[in-house]
Amino acid sequence: MTATSGPWVQIPPSPPDMKMVGNAHHFLRPERGESMPNLKTHLTLGVFTYPVFLSSYTLIASKFQPAFDPTLGVITAGYLAYIVGSDLPDIDHKDAPVQHQLKALSIPPLALVFQIWLAKYFEQSLSASIGQRVARIAIFTVSLFISYLLVSTLLRFLKHRGFTHSITFAAMYGGLLYMLFRLVRLPPENAMYIAISGFTGDLIHLIADNSRSFSKIFKLW
Repeated sequence: MTATSGPWVQIPPSPPDMKMVGNAHHFLRPERGESMPNLKTHLTLGVFTYPVFLSSYTLIASKFQPAFDPTLGVITAGYLAYIVGSDLPDIDHKDAPVQHQLKALSIPPLALVFQIWLAKYFEQSLSASIGQRVARIAIFTVSLFISYLLVSTLLRFLKHRGFTHSITFAAMYGGLLYMLFRLVRLPPENAMYIAISGFTGDLIHLIADNSRSFSKIFKLW
């Protein structure tokens, strides 16, 4: 008796086509044969190249920046900046997890800014007509909606492997890190270390994406 002669014989379903599972899965793990580095590749590179970066930076700093003596906290902050930088350029890809994470993290502070501005000009008049409690809920809801639309629209205009995959964007990321850590009064040599960590992590991403065309690593836009 063959496997198909009895009605009670169940044929196991064929495995699903990974293309149909969703673009997010495809981004996390591209098909065999594709050369485009995925999220796992970028994060793995970030994890295993950071100790090399830390050792090299410490060696160079010992000669040119004697005041640099990083604490465990500074080394950890540099590591986080490095790992984020190793995948940050992919915020221009609609299916990249980093884009969704950035959206989730950027909307609340932006909504707070809009809420403060709207409350300054409209809370008093709205409270007089609909009550203070309802007015505050309305202002919060509008602020959140505006922030969501603004962030979503800005991210939609990003072209994959465009400006965020440039050396200029990497430098901007490093510069922003330096300014943020100087604002919290971190010593300049430690803030510089974290900034260069972020810049180098971003640069590692560009090198991985352009391993066959190194000229693209240093494109300005």
